[in-house]
Amino acid sequence: MKLVVSLFAAGVFSVASSAVAEDGPFSTVTHNSFGAPGIIEMPVAHVFPDARLTFGFSHFTAENRNLINFQFHPRVNLGFRYARMRDYNEDTGYDRFDRSFSAQFLLQKEGEFAPAISLGLNDFLGTGVTASEYVVASKNISENIRLSAGVGFGRLAGRNTFTNPLTLFDDMFDDRPAREASLGGEANFGQLFRGNASVFGGVEWKVAPNVHLLAEYSPDTYPNRAGRVFEQNSPLNFGARFVGKQNYEVSLHYLYGSELGFALTTYLNPKKPVYGPGLDPAPPAIAPAGVVSADQLGWETVADERTARDQVAAALDAQNIVLKRLRLAGKTVHVEVVRSGYSRPAQIVGRVGRVLSRTMPAEIETFSVTLVSSGVKGAEVVLTRRMLEAYENHFDGSWQSYIAAEFDAPDLQTKSPVLTDSLDRELAVTPYIKSSYFDPEDPYRGDVGVQVRGTYEVVEGSYVQAIARQRVLGTLSESTRESDSVLPRVRSEMNKYDKNGDLLLTELTYNQRYQLTPSIFTRATVGYLESAFAGVSTEVLWKPYNKRYGVGLELNYVKQRDFDQHFDLRDYETGTGHLSVYYDVGSGYHAQLDVGKYLAGDTGGTLSLAREFENGWRIGAFATFTDVPFDEFGEGSFDKGFQVTIPTNLVSGEPTSNRYSTTLRPILRDGGARVNVSGRLYEAVRELQKPELADSWGRFWK
Repeated sequence: MKLVVSLFAAGVFSVASSAVAEDGPFSTVTHNSFGAPGIIEMPVAHVFPDARLTFGFSHFTAENRNLINFQFHPRVNLGFRYARMRDYNEDTGYDRFDRSFSAQFLLQKEGEFAPAISLGLNDFLGTGVTASEYVVASKNISENIRLSAGVGFGRLAGRNTFTNPLTLFDDMFDDRPAREASLGGEANFGQLFRGNASVFGGVEWKVAPNVHLLAEYSPDTYPNRAGRVFEQNSPLNFGARFVGKQNYEVSLHYLYGSELGFALTTYLNPKKPVYGPGLDPAPPAIAPAGVVSADQLGWETVADERTARDQVAAALDAQNIVLKRLRLAGKTVHVEVVRSGYSRPAQIVGRVGRVLSRTMPAEIETFSVTLVSSGVKGAEVVLTRRMLEAYENHFDGSWQSYIAAEFDAPDLQTKSPVLTDSLDRELAVTPYIKSSYFDPEDPYRGDVGVQVRGTYEVVEGSYVQAIARQRVLGTLSESTRESDSVLPRVRSEMNKYDKNGDLLLTELTYNQRYQLTPSIFTRATVGYLESAFAGVSTEVLWKPYNKRYGVGLELNYVKQRDFDQHFDLRDYETGTGHLSVYYDVGSGYHAQLDVGKYLAGDTGGTLSLAREFENGWRIGAFATFTDVPFDEFGEGSFDKGFQVTIPTNLVSGEPTSNRYSTTLRPILRDGGARVNVSGRLYEAVRELQKPELADSWGRFWK
């Protein structure tokens, strides 16, 4: 065995004449049975292509694993697993359902001679059943062979152990403290990289373009199950993996000298949508100034605002853009358009500029474009006709046009009338899907049905919104799990809201938005705010039009709704409030910190990190810590989860700003719960302002 390990290590760290770099012929990184970059069960140092999102399932006698993995950053890989561990308890023989998180950090990319090196953490926020840490190195030693070797701790130090090399720096690394019994979710940093260590490693051999053969040495002894649930006759695992061209993998494994297993994964990349740039209609060409005159347009004068408004509204409508206001002032036309129709705001501005070049006479030299959303305005973008003509077909047109554009604070004093057709008055009938995850009795339940959504904007910024649902079929009503919460049951009894399959009034609210200054926005919402709470919600947001940061304050007074989701209310009522700090880090990364009082009366804070893509995809994670002790919170110890937003044109490819959002929580408890209010200000406001326009300017000419 020592010989095998030595060969692994020698191969990884050797300076072979046949070595290739990370982007060489054998650059494919595949998924192990935990969904992470790896061989069979062991990790590798290489990471997936940036932004890859993976879903998968793996199985062998001891475990079934449901897998989610996301390459959050080119150097940071994040994973979540929901596993059913067969016959976990020797006395009772029950199956354990376990949730765990993983993170891997690429410390060094592979070079011509140097290996890739990564550091990883497994199950660092779960119950610790599979807790382990590792440092691993990987090297492509030929066009078809990659070797990996590493040092592991915790579960990855189960056999052939040796003294922790970190004891050279501090004796505390010699012992690994026992993990305290918990309900999961706690981060036990006192265990990290402590205790004895073991080596692991493996080889991947690409025998055909889509077929890999795999072999590895695993120090994981599967405590509490090996020898009882399955026989572990060998530390060696062998496998074969087929890598499909349509973003999927199928793997077959022979594990520990006794067991057969398999894994299925599929993946996509939000940076590379199915329809590429989309199925947007071709934008109109820029019309040179000398081609268009007031007479040709049928204007009575060069200041014929009424005719201009009608013509521009019709031309924008053909581009799926809605005109809200138009004003002529000397050599400038000022237009306000509704933020809708396209996933990225700069694309709207670019198309408006194209339309104005064709619908404004030559005397109008400057186009001022402002995006508007339900009563709030974003940055005023000033374009010149000369700039549009110069850079439409320029090889560096996007960058040059951005430099030439000007961004100013919006005009809040305009007296121009609002076009009635621009008010949001819509009735839509669509299907809906509602899901519940990670209930040990049934890890997935879901309903499908019909949703009716109506919005009626009375005047600009004031609107009534209603959502009603009728379930057609599903299993959410089958949940019989009773809450054991010692906190007010603001969320842990949500399954009771799913019992009623009749017509549900999910939301019925009156909403008012108002912009006090170019940087200060307010919102008031009253009514049935969500399925579980009714009341009043108010918000004020400070968000400068040209800055990447903002600060908001939200105050709510709510009362719990009856389980049938009609008009009756229950006895529980409370006030909540949060101070929020927002920061757009750049390159699509966003951070948010909320501090305040939650629905169950607890106080604390929520940290959210998200990554947003040019096509509207958004993937993030959050964690909430309050003054509720972990044991009182219950299973999971604190609220945490993932948030995924998917543009609806993922399926159709057609231009739209509509999106579907969902939250995946390992467990839904009462601590750290906030009321769900639609129309919160920050997300609506930031999409209208300069930083978001700058980030999306690559689609200005699309």
